[in-house]
Amino acid sequence: TGSFAIILMVFLSLAAFGQETSQIEILNANSLEYDESLGKNAKRLIGDVQFKHDDALMFCDSAYFYSESNSMDAYGHVRIVQGDSLRLYGDSLNYNGTTRKALLRGNIKLENRDIILTTSYLDYDRSLNMAYYFGGGTVVSQEENNTLVSDLGYYYTESKSFNFKNNVVLTNPEYVIEGDTLPVSY
Repeated sequence: TGSFAIILMVFLSLAAFGQETSQIEILNANSLEYDESLGKNAKRLIGDVQFKHDDALMFCDSAYFYSESNSMDAYGHVRIVQGDSLRLYGDSLNYNGTTRKALLRGNIKLENRDIILTTSYLDYDRSLNMAYYFGGGTVVSQEENNTLVSDLGYYYTESKSFNFKNNVVLTNPEYVIEGDTLPVSY
């Protein structure tokens, strides 16, 4: 049983090593203040704030950064740039670097090549490359000349496929499709 315990410890160590998360990096801020009322090592960043996490850059007017939880809250002209084609915009962002989940709220626009999604509530899982909107959204594909409206939807950014749900209306100059659920790939 002693060798089994050693093998188990090595396996668990390797599994933990493979799941190591990177830290959110502060690239720029016009001013930085420590705000102990928000927690130990909480930082308030103001003016031209820029963060980097893995292959994503995040921009905003002001933010609270929590180094111990590897998370941040961003406000004002929020923008996320991932890779060469994905852009996300919104009024506010809660981002967790450990789970790689971004919760955007208010005046949201997601751009991925010719697809533009607008909504007020969007959660984006960077690990799965999947965005989920709720509370209504509109998707426009300029290439396909389609406009789609639904209450909620899932968007898989790598495959450029959607799954729309509840009050779905797809409008094209040649036809209109209405339904409760509609999968679409672009």
